[in-house]
Amino acid sequence: MSNGGPIPTHRSSTGVPTGRLAIWWVVASEVFIFGGLIACFVLFKI
Repeated sequence: MSNGGPIPTHRSSTGVPTGRLAIWWVVASEVFIFGGLIACFVLFKI
């Protein structure tokens, strides 16, 4: 099996690879979702 060389990465207009941008988008959305759930839990417990 031969090594075909590096895999090209597509970059967004900011210069960040699109895969990395997508992962950070998912992580940020999860933080907001669970942060909202925890905030609601804390507010209703008070």
